[in-house]
Amino acid sequence: MRIEYKKNLNESFMILKDAEYSYENYELLMLLNNRIPGCLEVQIIISDGKIEYWYEITGMSSLDTLSELHNNIEASCIRRVIEDLYDTNQNLREYLLDGMNICYLPEMIYLDRSTGRYRFCYLPGGHKNGDLRLQGLMEYILTKIDHTDREAVRMGYDLYEKSTQECCSVRELLHCVNLPQKKEAVKTDIQTDIEEKKENMQREVNSRHEEKHGGRKVISELKKHLFGGGERKADKSGKTVYGEVLRQLAETDYVAEEYQTETPTVLLNLEKQLVISSLIYSGNGHEKDFLLEEEVFLIGKDPKKVQGVIGSASISRVHARIIRKNGDYYIEDLNSTNGTFVNGQELAYRQAIVLEKNDRILFADEEYIFC
Repeated sequence: MRIEYKKNLNESFMILKDAEYSYENYELLMLLNNRIPGCLEVQIIISDGKIEYWYEITGMSSLDTLSELHNNIEASCIRRVIEDLYDTNQNLREYLLDGMNICYLPEMIYLDRSTGRYRFCYLPGGHKNGDLRLQGLMEYILTKIDHTDREAVRMGYDLYEKSTQECCSVRELLHCVNLPQKKEAVKTDIQTDIEEKKENMQREVNSRHEEKHGGRKVISELKKHLFGGGERKADKSGKTVYGEVLRQLAETDYVAEEYQTETPTVLLNLEKQLVISSLIYSGNGHEKDFLLEEEVFLIGKDPKKVQGVIGSASISRVHARIIRKNGDYYIEDLNSTNGTFVNGQELAYRQAIVLEKNDRILFADEEYIFC
């Protein structure tokens, strides 16, 4: 099976080729003659005697693209995916269709930006392709979850474990994401307590041994008392009392020994400077130029999600991105409503091309020059 993308006027399509699996005839009729809530709308195109499935994805963002843009998948996203998956399975049953034929590749699951709900790709006979199964999606989520988000971690592992079981139902997955959040375990480990005390003591020693004018520490004297060369104090049992030594040192102003080296360390390849490119606005409005400093530079009209904000109403919230890789700049349209054009050529969704100096770029109807 191959996935391609195409844009016709203002409509975007995900095209499945070489995906001819055996199925019941009524499945295709149900899919073509009904708009099933939660499913991507599909058309059938016969090309060179082979069936192509054209799924409309206008105004949508795939799950894998979203995880790349946000660097991870949060608990709220996981819950939304599973709840929408459950609802879609319920809708399919009303049309006598089997939810096992949903394709679970993250690039085939789409967030409808107009509704905030996820939509799924139903492929007649698709359950025969092992790469499209539910377990693969759960594995993907595990690799993308925010591991500082305890709820997301709990959901991810519960979902994966459940997906590995035979006859796993979507209702069981729904139970995994709707469990009440577990309370954080109280730390009672002795080693943890010791480490915390050590850190607190270290911070106290550091702060008390810095000079007011220069911040130099009592390195040489501390080494002398603790590791030899100075008189050690002991209690009645004969054990060295390091706490008393530290106390006395804290009350005494010492100056750290200056360490000099004849040959200073030199940063390798210092002479190799990175050249930062830019986008120069050349339209008729009042938009700003962009300096492409980040490795991934997002362009759109939502200032909370992008680095390059274009205020025009024709621009999508997250319209396109420019990626810097090995000194080259690649531009990619993110399934925007009004498209991205380079020198008059419209980019298909996920089509990344290398930018050259003086390339003319249109984000919808706003023009920039790549410099």
